[in-house]
Amino acid sequence: MPNWTHNSISVKNTGQGFDELREIFTPINDCDSEPFHLLIPPPSDGVDLDWYCNNWGTKWDAVDTRIHGRNKDEYQIVFRTAWAPPIPIFEEICRRFPDLTVGFDINSMESNHLGAAAYAPDFPFSVVGPAPFFTENYEANSLPLPKEFVDFSKRFSITPFTQWQMKKVGFIKSALTRLIIGIEILKRKNYSNLRKKEVLDLF
Repeated sequence: MPNWTHNSISVKNTGQGFDELREIFTPINDCDSEPFHLLIPPPSDGVDLDWYCNNWGTKWDAVDTRIHGRNKDEYQIVFRTAWAPPIPIFEEICRRFPDLTVGFDINSMESNHLGAAAYAPDFPFSVVGPAPFFTENYEANSLPLPKEFVDFSKRFSITPFTQWQMKKVGFIKSALTRLIIGIEILKRKNYSNLRKKEVLDLF
């Protein structure tokens, strides 16, 4: 199984394409719609995994896609990709729907990366990261979200850069994250030699 990257796309209706983009990602009969195939179609004569990695940024199409409506002028698309975020897909969305305002949020605890991207008609496509989610000591990385991204997030009813916000307010201290860190320790050490204090310090 791959290390999964969790992606979200927050879309604000500032022009044409609002409904069309949502339709591209909408699951069909509870099955993923293969949106990457629709946005950047592979050649008809067949391709290998290198083509997908080079043109999509990941070897498979989006999986576990869900769409959450925030209000009549905003929605959020969430999905997973294998190993890495689909940056070329994000760029294609901005190229194909230049009138929309779009924020992209990227995180993978498994692959230890965190990132964000943004686009609007008056905000050229920009990417920040990928940055490490954890430091070598499994502590929260203190890299701040750039001011221009903070200002950009105010265009939405809810910030599109959720993971950066969660990290900033101490997401690293959550029970879920502590559990993941504990599993990593168990994977790297012999259980019988694991110091009790090492585990207790996580909580």
